[in-house]
Amino acid sequence: MIRRLKEKWGMTYTSYEANWRMWASSILKLPVYQHDMHVANPPPEIMLHLFEPVPNGAQQRNQSLQRSMTVALDIVDSCLDGLGSLKRLVSDVVLRIEADESTLRTKRRVIEGFLQEITPIAVRPDLIDLLRSIPNADDEEHIEA
Repeated sequence: MIRRLKEKWGMTYTSYEANWRMWASSILKLPVYQHDMHVANPPPEIMLHLFEPVPNGAQQRNQSLQRSMTVALDIVDSCLDGLGSLKRLVSDVVLRIEADESTLRTKRRVIEGFLQEITPIAVRPDLIDLLRSIPNADDEEHIEA
């Protein structure tokens, strides 16, 4: 009986061997003249949840495509996560560079201030003109008496 059921429905349903036996057993309990009619019918509703449709070529391709697309989505998501991390790192680097530039500009102004103070008088015409405008006075404080 199991062989007959599998010959008729094996290309349509797949299940464990025990489920095929339960189906065959339920048919064998019936009068013999009803066997052919029940073999020709799909599994009873009470057993239908035990049987799954046999995947055909299109279903297998569809399942394979779904798995491939899931893998592709996982790859894209991981790449986006990686780029997000990289973007945050680059943003931090840009902020650090801007802070360092600001610090260096401040140091440059300080150095220019020091440089202006220690520049020799001969190089600064404004000081030479200022010194020439100061009148000479006799040094009376250091005269020896």
